[in-house]
Amino acid sequence: MFAIRLGVPEMVALWDVLCAKAAKHELGKDEEKLYKKWGKAMALLASDPQHPGLHNHEKVRLSATGKEEP
Repeated sequence: MFAIRLGVPEMVALWDVLCAKAAKHELGKDEEKLYKKWGKAMALLASDPQHPGLHNHEKVRLSATGKEEP
């Protein structure tokens, strides 16, 4: 199991607010959706940083000209 640290203070504050609201059952619809997605991503990241569920899109290599290459 890996330890996850949120390096940006604003993200730590947002996560703390979401956790507090979730404990009180006061999350709005959008907040609940974010809380669940974020929580799932954090759990997957902590258990296996290479989990396929964390790779949500293909990475596109850029050429020296700045144009995308497949």
